[in-house]
Amino acid sequence: MKNITILAAIALCCASTSFCQPVRDKSLSICLSGGPSLASSGDMNGLYVSTTLSKRINKWSYAIELSSTVHDKQNEILYKAPDGSLNDASVRSTTSGIQLNSLVGYSVIKDEKDDLTLALGAAIRYQTTSVYDDYFVLYPSITGLNYPVVLFNNSSPMRSFAIGPVLKGSYTYSISPKLGVALMAAFQFDTHGDNFFNRGLSITYKL
Repeated sequence: MKNITILAAIALCCASTSFCQPVRDKSLSICLSGGPSLASSGDMNGLYVSTTLSKRINKWSYAIELSSTVHDKQNEILYKAPDGSLNDASVRSTTSGIQLNSLVGYSVIKDEKDDLTLALGAAIRYQTTSVYDDYFVLYPSITGLNYPVVLFNNSSPMRSFAIGPVLKGSYTYSISPKLGVALMAAFQFDTHGDNFFNRGLSITYKL
């Protein structure tokens, strides 16, 4: 946890020093993104959406990003009722969160049409989850009942705050001087022990 906190602090410090460059090219833009997301700590698939406000100075950029994710999973439990019908008693769980990112980026490739940017930053995340830490299924052959009994064990908090580093890459193609479309991917991990891999499409508009 200490190492993650140090990495997040370094990323935030980079944001304060990245503008000490000769100013030749300035632009302010807003970006809307969305796509699939993987919470690999629990192998849960889901979706993410984000809104990013970024300021460019030459090949450097600074961004503030607000994003949200939702993931779910299901552990299938099927059983036959006394009348012979097949019932679904699957255990379903969901994790969702919202976070604020601060990112510093550098354009590896930058011309009138193409922009390949790598960014590093820090995130502060609020998350709530219904995911259990462990569960046990007692089937009718054990209990003598006509249905399975599920026992849950929870040792982790339902709600949590966490911080951690974020690594993001994007390729933007400019359709016009004001409008662009992009492919992006981002990876992060945090002090709560979670890590997320997001990828998707973005629409960027220069203000």
